[in-house]
Amino acid sequence: IYQELPNNTSWRFVDKSFVFPNVSNPFQTLFPENKSHASIQTNMLTEDFVAVKIGDMNGSALANAQQSAEDRSAGTFYLEVADRTVQAGEEVVVNFKAVDKMAGYQFTMDFAGLEMQALLPGANMTEKNFALFAADHRLTASVDGQAGEFAVKFRAIQSGELSKMLRVNSQITHAEAYDESGDRYDVALRFKNSEGATVAGSGFELWQNQPNPMKESTSISFTLPAAAEATLTISNVAGQVLKVVKGTYAKGLHTVQISRTDLETGILFYQLDTPTHSAARKMIVAE
Repeated sequence: IYQELPNNTSWRFVDKSFVFPNVSNPFQTLFPENKSHASIQTNMLTEDFVAVKIGDMNGSALANAQQSAEDRSAGTFYLEVADRTVQAGEEVVVNFKAVDKMAGYQFTMDFAGLEMQALLPGANMTEKNFALFAADHRLTASVDGQAGEFAVKFRAIQSGELSKMLRVNSQITHAEAYDESGDRYDVALRFKNSEGATVAGSGFELWQNQPNPMKESTSISFTLPAAAEATLTISNVAGQVLKVVKGTYAKGLHTVQISRTDLETGILFYQLDTPTHSAARKMIVAE
């Protein structure tokens, strides 16, 4: 981590009207960073600069105290966990399996009600990729390459369900993942029951409706990373809105029941919008 960038400044200001000769390499030629005027008789409101924050790779830098960080992501990267109930004093090995391949990922994980006994790194990992904060019941991870699965051995301090005891957050190490293209993803846990069905998730996700195709009714499920107002909109291929379900939902998994009487036959689209996330899927209504 550089506190000061070598041979550079924190900000660069480029004449907005300047056209780079080679847009793929802006540093190939010198670019104007100042404007000169011999006499100022009128306003210069059209003399603009573009400010560039040096070293800010993902747009998260705070320009000043009045602005908030812009934290955009391309979606959510999930670590899948088999949910189960544990009893106080019981030891359990929890496997964390990456749903998708990523170039790298990192996160902080809380394990309330559990005590870590051993770390079991997966392929392309070592214990150096992790750090334990035992007093806070937290584990951090930072992994490069195609490493996708690891395990942790816990001892339960109290009885409970793993889906309610394990949480990913950014308290110490910021939770984020990157694909091969450099796009950034949020990181979350996805819990599956013994039958393979999703029972809980701590990220934002809109699930495929079940059953699909539908005849009489169908269920649309979604997961929210935090309590929020959410709007579910169902439209036909012409863009006409057929049904809107709006409400305030708590963090976690939710399911909305949709009746065929509210819809029309054919291919439809449904979209879920919150103040911070949006996702859409396709569904089929059979005759």
